[in-house]
Amino acid sequence: MSNDRSGATCGSFIYGGEPATLGSRWETWLERFDIYRTATDLLQTTNAEKARATFLLLIGEEVFEVWKTLRKPDDTDTLKEAQEKLTKHFVQKKSVFTEKCVFRRAMKRQDESNNEYAMRLRRMAAHCEFGAALETEILSQFVVGVGIDEFQRECCRTNDLDLKAALEKARGYELVAENVSGLLKPTAAEMSIRSINYTERRPMSSGGCSNNNRPSWSTPSHGSSRQECGYCGRGSHKEKSECPALNTECRKCGIKGHFAK
Repeated sequence: MSNDRSGATCGSFIYGGEPATLGSRWETWLERFDIYRTATDLLQTTNAEKARATFLLLIGEEVFEVWKTLRKPDDTDTLKEAQEKLTKHFVQKKSVFTEKCVFRRAMKRQDESNNEYAMRLRRMAAHCEFGAALETEILSQFVVGVGIDEFQRECCRTNDLDLKAALEKARGYELVAENVSGLLKPTAAEMSIRSINYTERRPMSSGGCSNNNRPSWSTPSHGSSRQECGYCGRGSHKEKSECPALNTECRKCGIKGHFAK
């Protein structure tokens, strides 16, 4: 039985995520698993089978399905053999030059925080063999990849800039952008008023452009070769984008996209 009373665990490996980082994420998880073995009694040779069983449980369902295609027919692989086979499967031999090119093109995504972007750069840099220049390379790509002009100019003016300071500066600009966006974004009350005004300006009489009378992109009737546009009333267009009414505001309902009838 395990003598671990701390409740410490390395957690199950998360197979999903960005495919490009699968190998580095797997290697990081293996390091955490070894720490977990040290923190418990699973490192003892008498618990080899238990350590192997724990490993196969913690790799997760998706990785276990991969493992079933790699294991020996009699399922006698040791823990070390299982780790080596899975590592060989997930961590493909990489071209350092290619990895550096991919690293240089890594820009911050819109759904990504500054900290998440910095961590992604660090994972990608693990295969670039930057050596002693690792922190400088991550910092340089972070400043470029964030894509905020004012932030980049401030970083260029700052002596002895490091990644921690750059993260703090970037977060400051990020908060300013969020605050400005909040000022420009209409409130719920304003949106409600706009909705009421929009509804009131739409005529609902039989001669107006109600939902039932809204024009549509018509097709030729049976036996007819002529196609009449339901938006402008003229001859057929090959594409809807060619309709002259596309960007014209209707004089009756005030909605763009069709002529008044």
